[in-house]
Amino acid sequence: MTLDNRIKRLEGSLGGRGTMREPAPDTDSLIKKLGLDPVVVRATAQANEQSLAEVIASCW
Repeated sequence: MTLDNRIKRLEGSLGGRGTMREPAPDTDSLIKKLGLDPVVVRATAQANEQSLAEVIASCW
């Protein structure tokens, strides 16, 4: 499973239909929780023609 798929799966699992949980955070919130700047991650991904997951993985 790619990192991009894991992020999407995490986003979906955090919301859960029919539960009293808070809505799932958006991708930017998850990127911030990883200690990264979403604007920089998106710009880098676009400039290098990479997915967000590839850029995030390269930061680790």
